[in-house]
Amino acid sequence: MRYFTSNSPIQNLLRSYVSALVLLTIATAPVYGDIAIVTNPNSPISELSHRQITKIFMGKLRLLPGTTSEVITYDLENSNNTKDNFYRQLLGMTPSKLARYRASYLFGGKGRLPISAETEKELIQKLTTNDHAIGYIPHASINDRLKVIYLLKLNPLTTEETETDSITQTFNDN
Repeated sequence: MRYFTSNSPIQNLLRSYVSALVLLTIATAPVYGDIAIVTNPNSPISELSHRQITKIFMGKLRLLPGTTSEVITYDLENSNNTKDNFYRQLLGMTPSKLARYRASYLFGGKGRLPISAETEKELIQKLTTNDHAIGYIPHASINDRLKVIYLLKLNPLTTEETETDSITQTFNDN
């Protein structure tokens, strides 16, 4: 036995409610996009491996691979979601674990921190003025003033607040 006709007010109300719920869910869901590791178009580097990028951003690799040029690494501010997602995907580290690691590494005299940029626009400007600079931006922000040397595919599951020690092996391999 059928209780509602296909155009009954209750059924129309339910359809509207479900549609609104779906739209609300889509609109408030976190957005994840790939992150491009970029440099100046005149940089001697055309591409880097995941391992090389890891070492560069952790301060373990001071020279651009295959050159005698010192790498200048740029980072986004601590409150930036792109930065959080970048380090979670690249290293498997939350912001707090990254800060602890960097503090021990830096104070041990083994490395140096990347130079901080407040905004993506500032980071892009700094990269375009130095051939030996490297940084990261959302893939959607790539323009013709930058050269992409690596594309970090983001997995939404790795952007959760979880800590892992899987990166320890990467850092212990000198």
